[in-house]
Amino acid sequence: MARPPLEDLVAWQQLRNTDEHNITIFLNGDGLWGGRLTEKAAGRFVTARRRYESEAKAKLAAFDGMIFLKDRRGWDG
Repeated sequence: MARPPLEDLVAWQQLRNTDEHNITIFLNGDGLWGGRLTEKAAGRFVTARRRYESEAKAKLAAFDGMIFLKDRRGWDG
């Protein structure tokens, strides 16, 4: 699996700056995908412990994580 161009990763991050949250998806050195959720207002962040086989699976998990943090952990933005 080839690492995507940096521009693609930056574009993905910029597109996901909604609801006062950043969702960043990245390719790890082991060839698996990870993610990070940031609440901009409070400066809180969570980095995924799991690794995903594809970028698409990492994105879905990140959105699920954002919903969980908003609903259950008070990440209101």
